[in-house]
Amino acid sequence: MKKIDIDDRLLVKVCSLYYKEDFKQEDIARMVGLSRPTISRILQDARKNGVVKIEIVNPLNYDSYSIERELEKKYKLSEVIVVQDHSIYADQLDEIGRAAAGYLTRTIRDSDIVGVSMGTTIKEIARYADNVKHVSATFIPIIGGMGQLRMDIHSNQIVLDLANAFGGDYLLLHAPAVIEDEVLRNHLKQEKSIKEIFDLYEKISVALVGIGSPLNNSTMLDTGYFDDEDLLRFEAQKVAGDFCLRIYNSDGQFLECPSNAAVFGASLEQIRKIDKTVAIAAGSKKTIAIRGAIRANLIDVLITNHTCAQELIELPA
Repeated sequence: MKKIDIDDRLLVKVCSLYYKEDFKQEDIARMVGLSRPTISRILQDARKNGVVKIEIVNPLNYDSYSIERELEKKYKLSEVIVVQDHSIYADQLDEIGRAAAGYLTRTIRDSDIVGVSMGTTIKEIARYADNVKHVSATFIPIIGGMGQLRMDIHSNQIVLDLANAFGGDYLLLHAPAVIEDEVLRNHLKQEKSIKEIFDLYEKISVALVGIGSPLNNSTMLDTGYFDDEDLLRFEAQKVAGDFCLRIYNSDGQFLECPSNAAVFGASLEQIRKIDKTVAIAAGSKKTIAIRGAIRANLIDVLITNHTCAQELIELPA
């Protein structure tokens, strides 16, 4: 194809029509008597040679895009969402919950089976998802109910809240989160209503999980399943985080211990097979726990706050 020489006047006209007056490339081609590929080349060359400079005016008081992209590349995550910091923890949870609801609203599909964990961070999502998008997705718990913990952060309650907010269906897991007796665990998995949920674990397309830090006032210690002796054991074993009540170290290695084996819900292998596992966690105390979960290959999408994100960038992957 013969290359056409474009004078400066025509160059400016093409760029102005496209960037200032929002004409389509096809329309510009007809107006100036050139082909659409030629118009496309003109626009590319104009940006490359500095004739056109694009300025993005960030309305935020922090650069979320740069830090999100850096984290996505560094930790090989499909998406990272970074929200601004708040000095009041309740405000931080609100911001995280709003971001998570926004993410679900634009990504959830009618055919999705959404696995849901538990905790104070996850429970905030439904508040901001109410009436935003109705889908025929099915929400299920990926862990059983939790001891003596308050009802609003149980996995079953969060499943109900999310299903109501999105107008979806749900199934509930009527069983404890921790069952020490292996025979009882295996027996319960065969109970009809529970088996129905366990069979769906292989079909989950999206999972919503919180990341705990047991040595820093984690929800895990409020469940009633763990006591001060467990906390001392966690310290001795250098526990960095908990993922659905299973504890692991900073390298993302899950500990061989009775409490990990006793968790009743989706297995780590099943969670790793999920197409999109969305981890939602904030605060500097969660940084090492988040990195450990990433190293364990358990996170695809991360929603966190700016300080935590910056600390993750400064740490070795």
